[in-house]
Amino acid sequence: MDYQKHFHFPKGWKVVLKNFNLEFLKPSRTSRNVLFTREVLYLLVVDEKEEMVAVAECAPIVGLSQESWTEVNQQLNAFFLHDDWRWEIFHTLSSSVRFAIESLSASLKAENPFTPFCSEVSPISINGLVWMNQTQEMFDEAIVKWESGFQCIKFKVGALAFDDEWEMLKQFRRRVGNEVVIRLDANGAWTESEALEKMEILQSLNIHSIEQPIQKGHWSAMARLALVSSIPIALDEELIGCAMDEMESLLDTINPPFLVLKPSLHGGFAQCDHWISLAEKRGVGWWVTSALESNIGLNAIYRWLQKYPLSAPQGLGTGGLYTNNWLSSLEIMGDKLMENRSKKWQAPW
Repeated sequence: MDYQKHFHFPKGWKVVLKNFNLEFLKPSRTSRNVLFTREVLYLLVVDEKEEMVAVAECAPIVGLSQESWTEVNQQLNAFFLHDDWRWEIFHTLSSSVRFAIESLSASLKAENPFTPFCSEVSPISINGLVWMNQTQEMFDEAIVKWESGFQCIKFKVGALAFDDEWEMLKQFRRRVGNEVVIRLDANGAWTESEALEKMEILQSLNIHSIEQPIQKGHWSAMARLALVSSIPIALDEELIGCAMDEMESLLDTINPPFLVLKPSLHGGFAQCDHWISLAEKRGVGWWVTSALESNIGLNAIYRWLQKYPLSAPQGLGTGGLYTNNWLSSLEIMGDKLMENRSKKWQAPW
């Protein structure tokens, strides 16, 4: 789908770029590092009265996104050089910048700034994400999510001793039975041989899938794992930086069972539409995950997804991670992300 549109602002309208630091409720650990804050950039269109008429979020992840903050600012300044946005350079922009511009375009076209892509929405089933922690804390958090209604629980693995993670997952499976779906995300923590050994052990727990067991860029190794693993493999980081003309080759080489799509990391909304089209032609399953965006980015992803018939739980539950997030109309009830129109949007500044 083409999210592009030429805009000529009324006199006095302008695009304002506002940097902001989101603060985590508690340190958020992955297999790579520990996060305390999250730097984001908001794109605001304001009218002649300085009132906001559109909003979007640009939030590259340092160390994971291909683009640096310097590149982000250079690209945004080039794109918004004139009142008529320079769509002719859109294809040259990096992933988080495309995500932001597509979101801002949709916000401008919407009935209000907070209904990009569509105004009417339906609840979406989501997984409950258990962040990396000590194993007892991870177990306790997973139980709380299960008891609150989540039927799909995702665990981050690969940062702790495998025996400890294995015992925690066994304990959780015994507690909740076999009806609960367990997803794992290794964030590329293992070598090929380690991944084979560990997945062979884990498969007895009826694991639904494991994201990115080895680091990205090793297509042949990932293809071998996808072929022989008893746990279906989902590609995530593997998709970062993949050019349009490489997408089919990647899918046909690795032949993955699943894709985990993150619009701000995987080329923006239009490129994720293309990923979905290619995946469905090949019988490859997919779901969409937010990438630590604030409620602005989360809302854009949630509304973009409304056009798809969804069966798998999506990974859209990051809105409660921060102490200073946007107040929003989004809320989680049980294992559903939905809109509560009685709640109003409010900026955190």
